Amino acid sequence: MIQVSLPMVAAGRMLMVATQLLTAEELFLLPESEQGELVRGALQPMSPTGYIHSRLTHRLVLALGNWAAAEHAGVVGGELGFILMRNPDTVLAPDIHFIQADQAPAEGTPGYLSLAPDLAVEVLSPSNSASDMQEKIRIYLDAGVRLIWIVDPARNTVAEYAQGGATRWLTAADTLDGGDVLPGFSLDLGALFA
Repeated sequence: MIQVSLPMVAAGRMLMVATQLLTAEELFLLPESEQGELVRGALQPMSPTGYIHSRLTHRLVLALGNWAAAEHAGVVGGELGFILMRNPDTVLAPDIHFIQADQAPAEGTPGYLSLAPDLAVEVLSPSNSASDMQEKIRIYLDAGVRLIWIVDPARNTVAEYAQGGATRWLTAADTLDGGDVLPGFSLDLGALFA
């Protein structure tokens, strides 16, 4: 365990408060009610999602899952922990992920995965700040995630980030595709946001 001191102001005085940084293995052993994501060893609690978030996530998982099964392309899932950095550890759990078949772990692999998914999808919630999402995008790209979709239900848009590519902004009038990461996948965003 790593200990760091963080400044805290109380009654006009600066105090130092010790904060414990967690490892991925320690995070995994926490009771589910205390788990969240880990960013550079610091626990980031995650709240339950609302109905719109859940509905969009479900629709995307169905579309990606049906495509992956038909193409024998890989594994689609949600909220699985990926260890993306070590010392201090970062464990992110995208709302949806895709791992190509040749990278997929064996069935029954315990714990979090020490690999970057090929696709990470985050569906925004009202509690997500722009700076937090930019940090997540940077972590995903630095870890080797090839494609990231940030779905914004408030604006009915998808921001697409790809390794070495420009950001694309898509609206409900557009069709979402997976390029060379998800060859042959396409989804009418109007239907997704309907």
